[in-house]
Formats: sequence, C-alpha cells, structure tokens
Amino acid sequence: MAAVRPQWTEVREARKALGLDGRVLLHAGPALAAPTRPPRPMLNAAALSCLHEGWAKNDQEAERILTETSATSEDDAETAVKKESPDTQEKSDG
Repeated sequence: MAAVRPQWTEVREARKALGLDGRVLLHAGPALAAPTRPPRPMLNAAALSCLHEGWAKNDQEAERILTETSATSEDDAETAVKKESPDTQEKSDG
C-alpha cells in the first residue's frame, strides 16, 4: 500500500460517469422496500437534494416529488432511486 501512488486521471459528474438519465438520487445501503416512503432522515436529505438540484421550489414541493411520484429501485453496489415528474422533467434536462 505504501508504494502505491494513486493519480487523478479525470473528474466527471456522477451522472455522466454512471450513465444516469433523468432525476436520480443515489444512497448507500440496500434498496428501499417502499421507495415513496423512505425513513424521515433519508426523506429530509433527499428533499434537500431536490432543492439543491432545482427540482423543487420549496421543501413541501420536494417532499411531494419524493413521496408522490413513481419510483424504481435498482439493486447494485449503490442503489439508484429514480424520480420522474412529467410536469418538471424538462427543468432537470436543461
């Protein structure tokens, strides 16, 4: 280990590096049994992510997006929870 000299070769957005489309929130841990009903601490963190990404104008809208839209879980080394909202999808692609 001491002889290894790691070097950065490239910095990219996770979306591009992982080939993610649409609105995707990643979390460490197993897939959620009910993606539209995450534990409160996870919901709060995800709502803040929605606000940061500009997907919602306020915390109520962010929580609505997370709890009322259809969601799919992908089991992998990390779990991706895709959130799609037809009325606001165009904003995330811009």
